[in-house]
Amino acid sequence: AIKEVLSALTPDDVNIMVSCKDPKKELDKIEPWFQTEYAVSDIPNDWRETWRNAKPDESFKMPEPNIFLTSNFDILPITEADKNVQYPVKIHYNELCEVWYRRDVIFKLPVAYMNFYLISPLSLSTSKDATAMGLYVQILRQMLIEELYPAIVADLNCSITASDKGIVLKFYGYNEKLDLLLEAVVNCMARFNNYLTPELFAALKDVQAKYYYNTFLKPAKLSKDLRMSLLLQTHWSAVDKYAALAGIDLLTMKEFASNFIKHFAATNACNKVLEILEFAPLLPATQPEICVLELPLGEHCCRVKSFNAEDTNSIVTNYYQSGPFDIKSYCIVELIMMFMEEPVFDVLRTKEQLGYHVYSSLRYTFGIVGFSVTVNCQAYKYRKQMKKELAEIRSSLIKLKTLKDIHLKEEVNRNWEEISSGEYMFDRQKQEVACLEGIKMPEIRKWLVNHVQHGSKHNFRKLSVQVVGIAEIKKIKKEQVSPILFRKVRRGSKERQPLPQSEQITIPDSVSSTGHSLEFIISDQKNHSKKFICGIEEFKTDLNIYPVTKIEH
Repeated sequence: AIKEVLSALTPDDVNIMVSCKDPKKELDKIEPWFQTEYAVSDIPNDWRETWRNAKPDESFKMPEPNIFLTSNFDILPITEADKNVQYPVKIHYNELCEVWYRRDVIFKLPVAYMNFYLISPLSLSTSKDATAMGLYVQILRQMLIEELYPAIVADLNCSITASDKGIVLKFYGYNEKLDLLLEAVVNCMARFNNYLTPELFAALKDVQAKYYYNTFLKPAKLSKDLRMSLLLQTHWSAVDKYAALAGIDLLTMKEFASNFIKHFAATNACNKVLEILEFAPLLPATQPEICVLELPLGEHCCRVKSFNAEDTNSIVTNYYQSGPFDIKSYCIVELIMMFMEEPVFDVLRTKEQLGYHVYSSLRYTFGIVGFSVTVNCQAYKYRKQMKKELAEIRSSLIKLKTLKDIHLKEEVNRNWEEISSGEYMFDRQKQEVACLEGIKMPEIRKWLVNHVQHGSKHNFRKLSVQVVGIAEIKKIKKEQVSPILFRKVRRGSKERQPLPQSEQITIPDSVSSTGHSLEFIISDQKNHSKKFICGIEEFKTDLNIYPVTKIEH
């Protein structure tokens, strides 16, 4: 049967269908169903003759064997000692790296997760270096697409992302060949400059520019960037990176790639990373640390004009800062968020119709606890309501924290968060459950009294971040309720000036340039209890810095 089918696959029996918009041949037939014009003709004899005398094309060949395919699906034996270990254990540590290991004893699958944190001081040094890191990751991904395709076919997965302190590599798949995937990625990093071409650099630089531009064009993304810029000692927003991208050329990119692998610390690294990249240890003074600023007492407002000239939506995020993490405060805020979930939606969205998207969130910002209420709206009001009983709320929250993992990835991600943040509280959920069981309503009320505007204001630290839609700005001007001052402030400078032309890069043709500097809107201080922020660096100058939490293990 197979020979019979193969014998029919000859040039004499082939039927070729050609579709085109502008056929040169006259179409003399019409099919009856869709009235499509077409024509039928015999294959030219010279075509047939060429096909009969065709010689094999050397470029057509069977693919090479896939080196990533797994053949061994054995599961390593589980010992009694393995069953008694609940959390990751640090099995190696020196000046170059630290290695954490956790044996899976629940799902018992022939798969592994390997996560690597390549920590570098370049991530926090300058906006140019932070931008170069993002571009480096994009180019690295593109370089690896063809080489890693066989690995994807073999069900091995890899992700490469730029993080707060460096670059994170994550690998997942069958145990046997996962190290080959790691080796392919690390080899590409080591030979990055050899593979980088001017054409590849120019294409991905343009893609990255559009990504940053589209990011700060969205009010929600711009609002988050503003909040982080005001809360962190060092944070590079999409606006900063968009401006810095103009100063990165091919030579700068190659210098960054060389410097990056020269000095970084590899958390969860293995011998292959150490051998291939041959990096040097970080000096203690160059270890990158993310520091959070303590907001001053009272209410401060950062109101800026949206970059999108066609967007009429506004977004308001009111952030309330509490202080350094402790289990009890964290659990109290979690309970408050569950109390607020229904009232925030019911009051702000349904009854007062302030916006179509409203929500409250617990904020854990690099060790500092707080919460926020966000509304896509043009005004904001808040009303305390606690309808549900504490016991019901507490029971629901404890159930969420005691749910069993349904996938190995859930446990991996939870443990990885503890390791990458340097907090190492692997039993966090157990501690939170124990704390929740002892919290009483008077403690919740006392916490709220200290942190909200209508209480004692003992620890009332509120930051309102507002991105105002263009239509709303026109409305403010028209009503003339109070004088409005518009100030353009360059990020990172106390001079109220737009970015210089040399630091701007070409934006998409469909959008006109507006200078790409933040335009602050400042109401008359006499008529408002809140203090308006007219410059990010000016606001941060005299703020206290929370100490970085360090837990030794």
